[in-house]
Amino acid sequence: MARARELGSVLAELMPDEAEVLGLLATIRLAEGRRAGRLDDAGGLIPLDRQDRTAWDAVALADGCELAARAMRRSPPDRPGPYALHAAVAAVHSESPSYDQTDWPQVVALYDLLLAVQPSPVTALARATARSMVDGPAAALADVDELAADRRLARYPGVPATRADLLRRMERYHDAAVEYESAAGLTGDAAERAFLLDRAEQCRRG
Repeated sequence: MARARELGSVLAELMPDEAEVLGLLATIRLAEGRRAGRLDDAGGLIPLDRQDRTAWDAVALADGCELAARAMRRSPPDRPGPYALHAAVAAVHSESPSYDQTDWPQVVALYDLLLAVQPSPVTALARATARSMVDGPAAALADVDELAADRRLARYPGVPATRADLLRRMERYHDAAVEYESAAGLTGDAAERAFLLDRAEQCRRG
């Protein structure tokens, strides 16, 4: 990631007024800033809603948020680019004091803009998660069920993982466990698989 930041910084020096370059660099810096909170001491995955935000790198996050704001200011007001929008979403998460206090309506609105300029089923899935924090998990589950019909997501573990989280929040624990296990069977990441199977076991216990 350090190498990516170096390359992004070079591009920003060459094109200081290019919104998408600033957005790319902002996204890299924000990812760096939150990296320390993503894994526990044993290498286990920690989801965003349970991360210790005091472990995040405040300097990197402040840098990334400032770059994200510059990227949006330099973007066309009616059509920001995808890198600027990705950075804006990351900045909202980075500036929030807690998961529940995140400005979820703003996140949904940013995803709507992103889908308008760069349609993607993965982005739509992320929007569904954000929407669940605004309109509730049942409303978002309907969105995810529609997305599940998209062939591009047929082997994407994010679909059953997202369904599982929504079902768990709806206290449909058996159904959630099945979805967590399905997601675990699709992912190639060992830490992610362990996390999903642990969540499945928790749901099995109710």
